Amino acid sequence: MRLTVRLVGWVVLGILALLVGDAFLFVRREREVLREDMRAQARQLGQSLATPVADAWRAGGEAAADRLVGESNRPDNAVWIRLVRLEPGAQAPRSPELPLARIPSLAGASDVTVEAEDSEGERHLYTYVPLSVGGGAKAALELREDFTREERLLRATRDRVLKIAAAFLAVGAIGVWVFGVHLLGRPLQRLIEKTRRIRDGDLSEPVRLLGRNELSDLARSLNEACERLAEADRTVRGESERRIAAVEALRHADRLKTVGQLAAGVAHELGTPLNVVSGRARLIATGRLPVEEERRSAQVIEEQAGRMTSIIRGLLDFARRGAARRQRTDLCALARRTIGFLSTLEHPGRLVLLPPTDGGPIDADVDPSQIEQVLTNLCLNALEAMPRGGTAEVEIRRIRAVPPHPSGRSEGSFVRLSVRDEGVGIPEENLPEVFDPFFTTKEVGRGTGLGLAIVHGIVQDHGGWIDVRSEVGKGSRFEVFLPEAAP
Repeated sequence: MRLTVRLVGWVVLGILALLVGDAFLFVRREREVLREDMRAQARQLGQSLATPVADAWRAGGEAAADRLVGESNRPDNAVWIRLVRLEPGAQAPRSPELPLARIPSLAGASDVTVEAEDSEGERHLYTYVPLSVGGGAKAALELREDFTREERLLRATRDRVLKIAAAFLAVGAIGVWVFGVHLLGRPLQRLIEKTRRIRDGDLSEPVRLLGRNELSDLARSLNEACERLAEADRTVRGESERRIAAVEALRHADRLKTVGQLAAGVAHELGTPLNVVSGRARLIATGRLPVEEERRSAQVIEEQAGRMTSIIRGLLDFARRGAARRQRTDLCALARRTIGFLSTLEHPGRLVLLPPTDGGPIDADVDPSQIEQVLTNLCLNALEAMPRGGTAEVEIRRIRAVPPHPSGRSEGSFVRLSVRDEGVGIPEENLPEVFDPFFTTKEVGRGTGLGLAIVHGIVQDHGGWIDVRSEVGKGSRFEVFLPEAAP
C-alpha cells in the first residue's frame, strides 16, 4: 500500500498545486478587471461633469462651480468629487490630496489616473479631469474612489474559489484513493504476497485478478511461470532421486570392491588366531593339562575369538549399505579405527596416523560411514602408489581456510584430513582428471576409476572440498577439507 499512498499523495499535491495556481491567476485577473472598471467609471463620471462645472464656473464663478460639484456628491456614492486647483501654493479646500509632484501632467490629456495612499495610509484611486475655465486658472475635478469595494469583491471571489478548490480537492482525493486502493493497491499487494510464497518455495495457489489490464496480465504470466517451475521442480526432484540412487549404488559398489581387496588380508589375519585356537583346543582335549593351564588356554581361546569377531564385524560394517546419517564424529578416532582395519592387508607399505597438535578430539558433523569410505579409498590409493614400500602419513588438523571459488563463502574453521604417500606420484597432465569418473592410470582389471570420483562426491555432499598435489617420483598429497563442528 505504500505505492498507493505515494500515488495518492502526489496526485493530490498536483491537484492542489493546479487549483492554487488557478485561484491565484483568477483573483489576479479579477483584481485587474475591477480596477479597470473603477478607472473607466471614474473617467466617465469626471468627463460627464467637466462641461457643466466649467460652464458654471464661467457663468457664476468658482463658487457656483463648487456648489454644482457639492450637489453631485451623495453619501452612498462610491466616488467622491472635489473641485481643486492644480497650481503651486493652492490652499485648502482647493488643494489636491496628492502633492502636485505625484500628479502627472494634464497637458494634452483628457484625464489622468493615479493609485496612491492618502495621509492615513489607505490606498485610493485618484482621477483628475481638467476644466477649461479661462482666465489662466488651472482647475480640475478630483475623483477619489476607495479600494474597499474592490477588496470586498476580491475576498468574496477568493473565498468562492477556495471553496470550489477544496471541493475539487476532496472529490479528487477520494476518487484517487478509491482508484488506487481497489484498482492498484490491493492487486499489487496480492502480487507481492504471491512473489513471497514463490520465494518460500510455495508454487501453489495461483493469484487471480479480475479485469483486463497490465496487472491481470502480470498475474496470469506469474501463474504460468509458477506452473512451469512446479513442473520443472518435479522433474528435477525425480532426476535428483535417480541420481542419488545411482551415486549410492556406485558408492556401494566401490565399498564392495574395497571389501574384495580386504578379503585376502582378513583371511590371512584370521589364520593366526585360528591356529592359536586350534592348538589350545587340542591341548585341552588331551586332558593332561593342569587346571590352571586349562583355564589359561580357555582365556587365550576367548581372546582370539574376540579378535576374529572384531575383524569380521569391521569388514561387515564397512560393506553394509545404509542411509546417510550425519552426527558429531571424532575424526581422529575414526582415522585410528580405519587405519587399524587396513593394517590387516599384506603390503610392503605402512600407514601412520600423526597425533593431533592439541591432543584432543577433532569433531565434525559427518556421516561416519561415508567419511570412513573416503579415508579408506585415499589410504588404499596411497598404499598402491608405493609398490616397493614406504610410509603413508595420515594427518588431521584444525585450520582457517577460504573455500575455493565459486562457492562464495568467506573464511572459516575447517578440519583438514590429509593423506601423504611416498609413491610414484601423478603426472601433472593427469591432475585435473583424477576426480573424473572412470579415469584411472592403473592396469586393466586393477581399478575402475570410480574411487576418487566417489570420494569427491562425498566430500562435496558434506560441504567441503578436496585438493591434490603430486610430484612424479616423490609422492602425492590428498587434502580433504570438512566444516568443523560448531562448539
